[in-house]
Amino acid sequence: MWYMLNVYLRSDVIIGDFSVNVARLLGAVALHVMIMPESFQGISLIKFSLASKQRQGRKRQFLIGFFQAFTSFGTEVLNLLFMCTQSEITDIVANNLVLTFIINIDDMISSI
Repeated sequence: MWYMLNVYLRSDVIIGDFSVNVARLLGAVALHVMIMPESFQGISLIKFSLASKQRQGRKRQFLIGFFQAFTSFGTEVLNLLFMCTQSEITDIVANNLVLTFIINIDDMISSI
């Protein structure tokens, strides 16, 4: 993840015109709305593991909650950095649709 962050920080951020920035803003809001429940679920699992009186399984619950919250936050940050390097509206929309599809697949697999 640090490698990807370093690559995106070194690349040129494209300022773009008004329509590109509106597409970025709408994509960022949609991404945040899609990822927010997973972040809250991870944080609530961390809180549950810390408040649990049973010693068995606390570490496992904490780690699962931590990784779920951390990966959702990392996904959002990396996608925002990636959106800032794109100059075409079609690329921004396509990448948001792909990420939405991946998030939905992940939720379907985890619900089984």
